[in-house]
Amino acid sequence: MKWETEHGAGYAVPAEIISAGLPDVSWHNDACPAFGSQANDTDYCLWVEHPDPDQRELDGGRFSVTTANGEFTVYNGDDIEAALAAYFEATGTTPVAERLAEQDKAGQPYTPLHWTRMDYAQALAIARSKHPSRVLANTHGYRFGKFTEHAGIGSTEVRVHLIGQHIATFTPEGVFLWSRGYVTVTTSEALSALVTGGYFYHEGGVLYFSAYETTGDRRTGTRHSEGSMYPYKIKEMS
Repeated sequence: MKWETEHGAGYAVPAEIISAGLPDVSWHNDACPAFGSQANDTDYCLWVEHPDPDQRELDGGRFSVTTANGEFTVYNGDDIEAALAAYFEATGTTPVAERLAEQDKAGQPYTPLHWTRMDYAQALAIARSKHPSRVLANTHGYRFGKFTEHAGIGSTEVRVHLIGQHIATFTPEGVFLWSRGYVTVTTSEALSALVTGGYFYHEGGVLYFSAYETTGDRRTGTRHSEGSMYPYKIKEMS
């Protein structure tokens, strides 16, 4: 996790922040881990100070929500739920779980969030939703992937099963993917729905991943290796 690399595990960022889907924008030159956006001075960040007050650089509560330049504070205290509520109110955004529930009101077939990257936060929200089975491919009929939450090493992980096969494991750092020997249109579509920053295709019985940042729209990719980890690459599209 970026915050841990930049500041150390001692900051013990609460799981609520990760599962809420806030982008990790932590940087070692800042006083503590930060989540949100620092692209513009008027963007908002949720800052997480050290659990031990004696190891904090600044006075005040453990959590604060401020503009990226620090000139305006909308929350400072020790309540993570209050901090998240302040962040979402300030940014005019909605937690992933709430967005998913709102989309689900449209009824079947249930799908991942439209126009949104598939990452750990969304996978966790799907696993905890009323409809943990979601359409991942449409090949002569809908193909559903079932999302389930499991205890992992250091954090909760989300596993996805398609047609009885374990094809994905979501962690805070990225998603691990498997084709399980099936090089088909269904496999390409399903894995493409679970990855960010590119897509899968198959050719000559081989599965490939094409990354947008290196190939653009050209169908030129690298051979997929079973169990490879794909980091979350892109920002929210809406």
